[in-house]
Amino acid sequence: MRTGLLAALLECIALFVQYLGIGVDWTLLFYNVENWIPFMIYLMAGSVTGYIKNKKTEEIKFSREEYGLLRDKYLFLNEVYRSAVENKGEYKKQILGFKDSFGRIFDAVQRLDNILPQSIFMEALLTMEDILENRSIAIYSVDQYERFGRLVVCSDQLRTKLPKSMVLEESGGLFEMVRERKIYKNTEMQEGMPVYASGIFREEKLVLFVVIYEVNPDQYGMNYMNIFRILCGLVQTSFLRALDYEELAEEKIYYPQTNVVRRERFMEILAVQSEMKEKKIADYVLVKLEEKERHKVSDSLSRIIRAADVIGEGTDGNLYVLLTQVNLESFHFVETRLAGTGLSYQVVEKVG
Repeated sequence: MRTGLLAALLECIALFVQYLGIGVDWTLLFYNVENWIPFMIYLMAGSVTGYIKNKKTEEIKFSREEYGLLRDKYLFLNEVYRSAVENKGEYKKQILGFKDSFGRIFDAVQRLDNILPQSIFMEALLTMEDILENRSIAIYSVDQYERFGRLVVCSDQLRTKLPKSMVLEESGGLFEMVRERKIYKNTEMQEGMPVYASGIFREEKLVLFVVIYEVNPDQYGMNYMNIFRILCGLVQTSFLRALDYEELAEEKIYYPQTNVVRRERFMEILAVQSEMKEKKIADYVLVKLEEKERHKVSDSLSRIIRAADVIGEGTDGNLYVLLTQVNLESFHFVETRLAGTGLSYQVVEKVG
């Protein structure tokens, strides 16, 4: 507005000088009000244009300040968001990494959320090794008469040390304690016996039991034993759910009137067993049968294979026998029984 008034003042001076130049007396200009009109118009025009210019300038300045403020807020919030995203993973690791945290228990629940028993065995072992910080864990399945325990999965360092099966009655106090739904503790430090053991039941029958063979000095105590008990409870819940699913979906899993697993399910089981073999926590031998008639194969093998073994159809249409916890060195024990069925077979590494 100052610039507008200054311009108007200069124009008034120029007009006054111009009047004098054409012979108009200054007294006539001053006393004749009509002569004031041009000067008033110049002053008014300068004031209005100056005011409008000031208003626009202030609006632009305000808009720029507002934009700058919003931009600063955006940059601040964006930085906070980026920091939160970056820290989220770190916080999760810290929560899940804490030995006794509920976060790790929740992570265990998610990992055990499966309907394939073989996957549950693998995830149960890996989860227990992680949370319990122990590499001497084994899981055994129990036959329906509760006489034998069959090794289904174990820690890598135990793979060549543990027998593939054990007579439960010969395990002494371990079987008695586990059968009573208690945690077995090797308080007498008996050589060759595990330090801890816990059973997994279906109704009143023992179906699995989990053992820990070695522990560090700081892993003796109620706190460690309670975590072991909780993890065994999670395994029991997941495993029983998987068994219930198999019973309800038996027609989808097995071919009618046989114990031959349908190809989709069989390939899933084989994939899990292959993963466990790669992780060195379980062994298996895959046998390809020449016979393709499912009922004949089912009848011939139903009495000689164990409950943990699987007969199934591969994607190539051939029938296979998946012998769990068997390697090529111990295959000759099974080979004698297979030969007695009269079925032709060959040991293969994969389907196809």
